[in-house]
Amino acid sequence: MAIVAAMGCLLASNLLSDEIATVASVDLNRVQNEVGYQRLACIETSDEVKAEMLKLRTALNQTLLDCVREEDEGKLAILQTKIQSINNKLHAIRNALNSRGGDYRKALIKFINSRYSQKYMLIIDAQQVRNSGQMIIWNNSKMTDLTDEIIQALDRELP
Repeated sequence: MAIVAAMGCLLASNLLSDEIATVASVDLNRVQNEVGYQRLACIETSDEVKAEMLKLRTALNQTLLDCVREEDEGKLAILQTKIQSINNKLHAIRNALNSRGGDYRKALIKFINSRYSQKYMLIIDAQQVRNSGQMIIWNNSKMTDLTDEIIQALDRELP
């Protein structure tokens, strides 16, 4: 017990003496829920696959818009067939990504570490802290919540 207390004091003194030391929190569950598991599967996907998925989504959105504006039933049927074709391609890519069996939470943590570890000395999962039943005393006004920033970054980058 004394060793744990001594290590805690040592860590605390290092945190206090380091003016740059900052702490951030992320609610990983909220990120997963808002971004979606299928999109998180794309974190470790190549840029080429991401670009192709974004291109397909853009084409789908444009075709949907064209459908709404189209009044000719014959042209509407062609557009609906095109929508189905694009959806089939996107579905095939998603199935291939999901069948790889990747751990999305580990990929998300790796993404967060690659982006924020230089700026923050410690990044904690806010949900784990709330559920652990252990008390952590910290000045919350000095802790940055990165959840919204990470969700926005993933929304920009993931198809």
